[in-house]
Amino acid sequence: MMKVVYSEMDTPAGISCRLEAAGHAGYAPAGQDIVCAGASTVMQGLVCLLAGEKSARSDAFDEPDGPRLAVQADAPCAEWVQGAFELAKACFALLAERYPENVRFADVSRRGEKSMMDLQLFAEGEAASPALSEAQTRQAVAAIREANSGYYDFYLALHSNAIGNGEPQSSTRGIIAFYYPGSSGGQRGAELIAENLREIYPLPDKVTTRPTTALGEVSRSRFPAVLVEIGYHDNYSDALWVEGHVEDIARQLVRALTEYFGLPFITPITPWRGTVRTQSGNLNLREYPSQQGRVAAQLPSGAVVTVYGQYGGWYSVGYQGQLGYAAASYIQ
Repeated sequence: MMKVVYSEMDTPAGISCRLEAAGHAGYAPAGQDIVCAGASTVMQGLVCLLAGEKSARSDAFDEPDGPRLAVQADAPCAEWVQGAFELAKACFALLAERYPENVRFADVSRRGEKSMMDLQLFAEGEAASPALSEAQTRQAVAAIREANSGYYDFYLALHSNAIGNGEPQSSTRGIIAFYYPGSSGGQRGAELIAENLREIYPLPDKVTTRPTTALGEVSRSRFPAVLVEIGYHDNYSDALWVEGHVEDIARQLVRALTEYFGLPFITPITPWRGTVRTQSGNLNLREYPSQQGRVAAQLPSGAVVTVYGQYGGWYSVGYQGQLGYAAASYIQ
């Protein structure tokens, strides 16, 4: 996936602008990728527009995950320079909307933060009223910005819903897992979460998934994202259910995530100390509970490990700050 970030910096001299694109779109093989071609055209067009502008510069870097291109104009930026960046931003926003699995665009400037707030304030639900207060929205915006500053595999936001019609109680119940339309990763994550929550929610037919472009936490994250509204806190039955099933909800969410990432789900137990016992040689600590799992470390006979759970014939263990899986038959 190609990740594009626009940022600004306020300085005493004015605003400096920066647009950075990193990675491959992965839409098609090299030489046939129209999404990569479109993104390259936008960046090259911006460079050409700023040619001759003394405050502007461009840089290109070869990195393990693909090329990284950056265009920056130092303060003070003339209005036409800011306009050039606005044009490039609009192009990348359209690319990200049309190809959400291949391009993610984030505007982390103050103006971009304001647009995220505008998106986050209005949610698609049973009612058309604002879903979050301004304070809650600022928290959501901060979460989006923090997530987009790194490179993660999945964004999960947990909320409780409300009708917000001014009544002390609502008759509406249910769980909704929102995802960005066109994001196969987001849709799959939402479906897995809904599937697992149906197993514990008293009204399984009320656990649904829904695409939306109106929630900033799914539309503005740079990777597959799901926002889950876990019940309605203005419905007494839902509020009571959530309060009494916090651990069950957490367990099912983790089950969904382990399915999404192809990881084993290990029921937590009270940790206990075990000792490695081998007749000769060391015991392999693997990254996955399988003989095909990559060896992360080797445990000498006599080593003391902490056992956190069991998956088939494997223990989930910790040893000297490292976590992994080891054959249970060699730990006593």
